[in-house]
Formats: sequence, structure tokens, C-alpha cells
Amino acid sequence: MPAALKIAICEDEPMDMQHLSRMISDYGEQQGKRYQLDCFSSGGAFRAAFQPGAYQIIFLDNYIGAEMGMDIARKIRESDQEAAIVFVTMSPDFALDGFSVRALHYLIKPIAPEDVSEIFRRLQEPLLEETPVIEVMSDRVMTAVPVSTIRYIEVYMKVCMIHCTQRELKVYSGIEKLMEKLPEHFFLRPHRSYAVNMDFIQALEADGVHLCTGEIIPLRKNGRTEVRHKYMEYLLAQKTKSAE
Repeated sequence: MPAALKIAICEDEPMDMQHLSRMISDYGEQQGKRYQLDCFSSGGAFRAAFQPGAYQIIFLDNYIGAEMGMDIARKIRESDQEAAIVFVTMSPDFALDGFSVRALHYLIKPIAPEDVSEIFRRLQEPLLEETPVIEVMSDRVMTAVPVSTIRYIEVYMKVCMIHCTQRELKVYSGIEKLMEKLPEHFFLRPHRSYAVNMDFIQALEADGVHLCTGEIIPLRKNGRTEVRHKYMEYLLAQKTKSAE
């Protein structure tokens, strides 16, 4: 028997928590799936239970008591890049912010059964789509690297370090050669020595590009407008894709 999908719900309104829990359980029964549901009424209770990899889906209310769901999501992304984060809120005003933590979706209350169905449909999309992969020579071994796992690339002289979610690879190549292999619409060049996967960007600040892992990538002073424009184009493209 396959392991149950582990789902966390962080919601401070008891009625809303019960409503969402029931719809997820009903959907699971309809699909013949097993789900393990853990419910938390505060951010503190969730953080005490959370460990990287503990949950496949995390539903976060946008306001949990005095805490912002976005702040909790950023803490999640510091150690867990794989969990699907779904924001639940009364207003769509913060939807664009969800892209900074690579949120799967943004649900507006009251939640309907078809909203829950959409979440699980989106969860399956990455499994159904072909994941782009590049091949690089590292330590004299040809290695396949899924593009989605690359956080950023940095270069020093003729050596590139590819920083992935679970490993780092040293490649004797110029960064321009590597960029030719990568999908251009996913990567940003904030500095001549760096390329960043925009999926991992949390914010563009004066001191650099902040990643959801807590790392800060240098941002060249004379190219900030261009970098910000390209990142906004990416966010809008992602928002359009999500709305389709």
C-alpha cells in the first residue's frame, strides 16, 4: 500500500480549518487516496512540528493570529524546497508575493470542492511534464543536472560552481558556455559572475538578490533596472500561467 500523502493545514479559524480538512478528506475518498492531515491553529505550533520533508503540501492562512503566512512560508523555504505551499486567504491582494516562495496556488475563501481538486491537479503537473536537464563534466564524470534543482551558478576565472538544492558541482567552463545550455527565461544575470534561477528568488533588494534559502547574490549597480524588469516579466508570466 502506498504511503499516505502528508498534508499540513495552518489556520487559526476553527470553522475554516474544519471546512478545508473535510473537503481534502472527501476528495481523497473520491480518488481512493490516503492523506495524513495535521492541523495547526498557530504558527508556533506548526514550526514546532515542522521538519524538512515532513509534508508534501502545506496550506497556510495568510494571517495566522498576529503572524503573516508569508513569513512562515519563507522560513519553510530556508530548509525545504520541495513542499507545495498553498496560501488560503480572503483577498487576492498578496497573490504576486506568493511567487517569491514558489507557492503552488493561492485559494480565496470560501473554498469550494473544485478549488481542492485544482490543487491536486497542479501538484501532478511537475510529475507529468518533462523536466529540463543539462549535462556537465564535474570531477571527470558526465553528470545530468535537472535545471529545476539549480539555485544559482557562480564563476571564478574559468571555474563555475553550480549550487543545486542537494549538492554542488565544480565545472571547468565559462559561465557563458553554461548559459547556452540553460533555458533563458528561467535564469537571471544580476552580476557578470552569477546566474540565478528565478524560481528561488525571494526578493530584489538594494544589497542584492535574496534567495528563499537565505543566500544573497550580488547585484550590479548599473543594471538594477534591467534585472528588476526581467524578474517582473518572469513573475507576470508565472501568474498568467497559473491563471490558465
